[in-house]
Amino acid sequence: GGLPFPMGSPATPVIRRLEKATVNRIAAGEVIIRPANALKELIENSLDAKSTSITVVLKQGGLKVLQIQDNGCGIRVEDFPILCERFTTSKIKTFEDLTGIKSFGFRGEALASISHVAHLTITSKTPGASCAYRASFEDGKLIAGAPGEPAEPRPVAGLKGTTIHAEDLFYNIPIRREALRSPQEEYRKCVDVVTRYAVHYAGVSFVCKKQSQSKTDVHTMKNASRKQNIRALYGKTISRELIEVNAESKEFKFKMESLATNPNFNTKTYTFILFINNRLVESVTIKKAVDSVYKEYLPSHSHPFVYLNLDIHPSHVDVNVHPTKKEVGFLHEEHIVEEIRTAFENALKGANSSRIFLTQTLLPGAEEPIENKKTSKKGVEDVQGQGETKTESGKSSTRNKQDSDSGRSSRKRVYEHKLVRTDSNNPIGRLDAYLRHPKQNVLAARRRASSFKKQRTRLTSVRELYVDVESVSSDLLCEMFGDHTFVGCVDNVYSLIQHKTKLSLINVPLLSRHLMYERVLLNFGYMEKLQLSKPAPLRELLTLALETEGDNDWSKEEGGIELVANKLRDLLVSKSALLKEYFSIVISEKSELIALPEIIPNYVPPMAKLPGFLLRLSLDVNWSEEKPCFQGIADELALFYQIEGGRYLDHSITYSAHKKQHISLKWVIQHTILPAMSYDFHPPRSLEGAGCTIQVACLEELYKIFERC
Repeated sequence: GGLPFPMGSPATPVIRRLEKATVNRIAAGEVIIRPANALKELIENSLDAKSTSITVVLKQGGLKVLQIQDNGCGIRVEDFPILCERFTTSKIKTFEDLTGIKSFGFRGEALASISHVAHLTITSKTPGASCAYRASFEDGKLIAGAPGEPAEPRPVAGLKGTTIHAEDLFYNIPIRREALRSPQEEYRKCVDVVTRYAVHYAGVSFVCKKQSQSKTDVHTMKNASRKQNIRALYGKTISRELIEVNAESKEFKFKMESLATNPNFNTKTYTFILFINNRLVESVTIKKAVDSVYKEYLPSHSHPFVYLNLDIHPSHVDVNVHPTKKEVGFLHEEHIVEEIRTAFENALKGANSSRIFLTQTLLPGAEEPIENKKTSKKGVEDVQGQGETKTESGKSSTRNKQDSDSGRSSRKRVYEHKLVRTDSNNPIGRLDAYLRHPKQNVLAARRRASSFKKQRTRLTSVRELYVDVESVSSDLLCEMFGDHTFVGCVDNVYSLIQHKTKLSLINVPLLSRHLMYERVLLNFGYMEKLQLSKPAPLRELLTLALETEGDNDWSKEEGGIELVANKLRDLLVSKSALLKEYFSIVISEKSELIALPEIIPNYVPPMAKLPGFLLRLSLDVNWSEEKPCFQGIADELALFYQIEGGRYLDHSITYSAHKKQHISLKWVIQHTILPAMSYDFHPPRSLEGAGCTIQVACLEELYKIFERC
């Protein structure tokens, strides 16, 4: 900063020619910005030499030692004197050669720049040479390898190819050295460069490691494919989601080949590997175009993995637009970018029809399904020497190995570190709600419902009522409840279920009422009985209901609650034969309630509602006409049996399935109510929405929010 002459001085600044050493050092600082840039130039030199094996060794991120060894064609000993001089190259002869250039280098600046900012040693052997030659360079010139030795290449033992060893990078540019204060970060950038070249050059073996360490951070095989290299370098999670994206245009003279992840995969880091005419370059325009397509499918702030190889006619590419060659210019850029974007759009549309999720179907502690147990037993028998059977013709044949394989798979140990963690308070991630329970309740309900359908009553009135139920049923809800998975309870009213890719919030009490009504009609005359442990006097129950739910005014006009209770009790007793035959409601001669219907297997209604049920049964049912009578009783039973919050065990009922244990609301919903809804349930269309069934999530619409587990 500051003027080169005093303020007010008439003196004019003098223009001077910079010294050659200063010019070279400035130029070197533009080409070699950090170790990764030097490594990129050296890798490209090795590839130009037709190498099939490249090994990179680094120390302190390449700042202390940067060494690259290849098995290419080598360097002639005659070329060593001018090897590190600027503008010396074997790639081109005239400027016009740039229009058809296929090699990486063309300026002759890489080795020259490195020699001006590091201590450089080169060892090389050509195929026909009897030995290798080694030389040291500084500021572009040959220097003696040791004091007293001549400044010329010296013969040494070596393998075919070239080894370039650079030490103390930027030793003479302290400001640059201080700016690169993190060797770990520089090493990561060097590994990234090697990794990108290893992906593209599938026919070349790449190795990258730290000095004095046997462990490699990059290692690819010569005969591996690009997909295999991506799997080895970036992991199988990315490799299994790769799709091919191709495009070609004779008009614009380009061809594109790409391997990119489908919408199943996304990550916070955008990995975009771009090669144009086999050069590792950057293109903000192409990168943004591809990213804009993926934004339609991926969550916010998430990105894909993209490898893109663009082959453009050499005459349409300008490679001399950046000192480090990280950018190139090419003709018809807008058209080519649009072709690339269209190709990705078409490829992703075809890959977005489904998603792949890794699921764990059975957690530890769950009972093994019956079919797996049978398969497992059969597999054990096969393993124990019964793998051969005799056919009818007497010839020995080997039993199908599927049984034994299935047996082994069913007994395969699930390691703790592979379990899905579902409860942060449970150290091993177990959650009872997601354990697979025996399907006895569901199967029993289905078998019983099936038998009832075969024995369905012949009463026309009941058949008409059931037809009315089916006529207003919702096909959408029938399909949803016919194949659903219980997720969990939100509160005493709402629960979450999943159907295919949709997550829905359902009003369980309201749906359970429709379920109970339908089951009463379906099982009309064939319902099992729930025996009360002690007979319940009707008069006392009705009196209790009148006191809590009845209208005291009309009760007094009728002669008081006791008289009204006696009249209602007598009515129910007079209808006891009908109630017992068709609805399994058993009333004894002593006017006591003995049994209630088992509408759904293993489900006991909330007995606190029993007095109200008897009161409504005697008052609200039209006993004079058949169809309204049956409909009214079914309605009252449905209201009585409708599930509510709280606990469902009442000790006045003896039922073996409950064993006098407190059954939680969640357990009843998951293992009793919802399994019953999965079989022949016809919820009406009026329940679509209306606060009863609410779709809260759809997987296709959540691809932009949730990542793949």
